[in-house]
Amino acid sequence: LGEFYRDLQNPDYESQFAVYHRRFSTNTMPRWPLAQPMRLLGHNGEINTLLGNINWMRAREGILSHPVWGDRLWDLKPFVDANNSDSANLDNVMELLVRTGREPSESLMIMVPEAYQNQPLLKDYPEITDFYEFHSGVQEAWDGPALLVFSDGKQVGACLDRNGLRPARYCITKGGLIIVGSEAGVVQVEESEIIEKGRLGPGQMIAVNLEESEILKNWDIKRKVAGKCNYGEWLRKYRQDLERQPFVGTENPPLPDLAIQKAFGYGSEDVEMVIADMASLGKEPTFCMGDDIPLAVISEQPH
Repeated sequence: LGEFYRDLQNPDYESQFAVYHRRFSTNTMPRWPLAQPMRLLGHNGEINTLLGNINWMRAREGILSHPVWGDRLWDLKPFVDANNSDSANLDNVMELLVRTGREPSESLMIMVPEAYQNQPLLKDYPEITDFYEFHSGVQEAWDGPALLVFSDGKQVGACLDRNGLRPARYCITKGGLIIVGSEAGVVQVEESEIIEKGRLGPGQMIAVNLEESEILKNWDIKRKVAGKCNYGEWLRKYRQDLERQPFVGTENPPLPDLAIQKAFGYGSEDVEMVIADMASLGKEPTFCMGDDIPLAVISEQPH
């Protein structure tokens, strides 16, 4: 990196923060324009709802407006591009939200919400639930698995999507250094210097306000963002809930078991080895793949 970014060779060059991304590409061919971190994000994971997210953003392009951009909004389109990676499209939409006045943490709460429905931990924070409820009607979730590291130069932080299937470890030192990474020990720090360490759970976030040198924890961030507007009042005043409609019950003609099994894709192996096992034992069946290769740590052959 020092050969590519000459600033890193200058001993007088200093920065309040650094975002570093190193990961192989799984869903797209590696290309320099798709190298991470991008303008605002570093993304470990993938977006499994990408096609729906792209289609919805395209559908909204014709009706979007904002006083910051005025007539120049057309120069920004298209906001998303199916030829780009999932990470690049995620970064594009987040940048659109940030450049129109939202903080990165607020933008990610809109795009990558936590699982807020029936969430016991949110019972003491109704304003956060109202925030998520309000924005669920205007922006669908970009679902991971995803660990996202973000910065706009004023704020730097990380968050996990609601699936929580990517590791995110952090530690805070006595000297005011905060390190977040996919695993502990990415940066060597003496244990005696660490005053706090932990991990992010599903939908959780941690950030640093670089302008005020303030560490922001999950609930602090979300309460501040959700408290900007009275989302609960807006929901009560403007949202219209449709009542559940009564439907006439359908009667399915009796079919032989074999026809039903074929319709749902069952084979003889499913019936004999899976269904029968589950019905008799009351639990998920467990199988062995028959792989007798030694574990890498005890194998004499390189892996």
